[in-house]
Amino acid sequence: MSLPPAWESSWAAHLPHLRGIQSALGFLRAFPTHTPRIGQLDAELLDEELAQVLQEPLAKAFEGVRSSWRGVFNLELGLLIRLILYKFSIWDNAASYGASLQGLKLADTRAPGSPIRRKKLLLHALLTLGIPYLHARIRGYALSRAWPDAPSTDRRRRAWAWLTSAENAHAVLGLAGFVAFLWDGRYRTLTDRLLGLRLVPSRRVDRVVSYEFMNRQIVWHALTEFLLFLVPLVDVAALRRRLRQYLFSLRKSPYLPSPVRTLLERDSTSTSSEGEQKGPYATLPSNECAICARRAALPNLPYPLANQLAASSIIVGASVPTYPVQTPYVASCGHVYCYVCLTEQMVAAADEGEEGWSCLRCNKVVKSAARLKADDSEVVDADEEDLGDPDAVTPEAD
Repeated sequence: MSLPPAWESSWAAHLPHLRGIQSALGFLRAFPTHTPRIGQLDAELLDEELAQVLQEPLAKAFEGVRSSWRGVFNLELGLLIRLILYKFSIWDNAASYGASLQGLKLADTRAPGSPIRRKKLLLHALLTLGIPYLHARIRGYALSRAWPDAPSTDRRRRAWAWLTSAENAHAVLGLAGFVAFLWDGRYRTLTDRLLGLRLVPSRRVDRVVSYEFMNRQIVWHALTEFLLFLVPLVDVAALRRRLRQYLFSLRKSPYLPSPVRTLLERDSTSTSSEGEQKGPYATLPSNECAICARRAALPNLPYPLANQLAASSIIVGASVPTYPVQTPYVASCGHVYCYVCLTEQMVAAADEGEEGWSCLRCNKVVKSAARLKADDSEVVDADEEDLGDPDAVTPEAD
């Protein structure tokens, strides 16, 4: 499809003018793409973090040799690390490690298309590494010699005033340079602006941010917080007991593997052949309340935690004082406890959603209790009769 003759003549008439504009703007071809400001700032932060990560283990190594070396040679160690990083990054590749991660490199705006001269790189290293080191060393020396406290006529005081004025001037110029950088996005620091160096893209960078890792971290953080909230509320002993009962109920299932079924049947047989199970207070005299003894050994603990610790072997056989039974009530397992103690434990177990409370003498589940009667033969204890304990429990008549 051919263009109208009027269009073709107009294009031919304006083409020399367009070529003149293109040749006049030829000096801008060295930076054809826009460099994001956030990438340049991130490169500087990454360089600083890398230097700190490398400096910390070396400083700890100095502490291991002599503890005073870390404070004395901390500035020199930081300067050495930054010089090494400068040699293998900016000096060799015209890009620091942080800039390389951002897809940037240093370029000389005063000599577009040509590599940066070594003299300019040396001056850049002196201004970015040498001057800050000298400033920190001079400031530390002045503070250690109390220059700010010297008389106003002393030359040390005048040197400190000059140093403070230089710091303030540098801070003001740095703020002005940063504002200019936010405006045009060209020179990141005063040194770069003075030497005509700026960061330009070294490769095509995709600025699309993926939030997959952040979402994963948020999910794991929420799960961790939930577990930290949930775990202290779980009664491990009750959970273990219910799991054991559930496994025993599956031992007759035809779908269960034969090795697992054999193991469960063997465990059930051994448990039943042992006769009466032993609790942590099985050896306590029958005229003493095991709940009172447990409370004395584990004071001020909530019911689930105290029940778990009482079931452990730490307190088995411990020497405890005498705790006579007050208002004796006999549990469904046949052991006697105080009415208040037994009622409190059964109510707490019901609040926890359990079927009953585990006896501290036989580990059987207590589902009910009744007032101790005079003709109950289970309360007669031979040790009581032999010892003649005045605090021995006496069955009460109805």
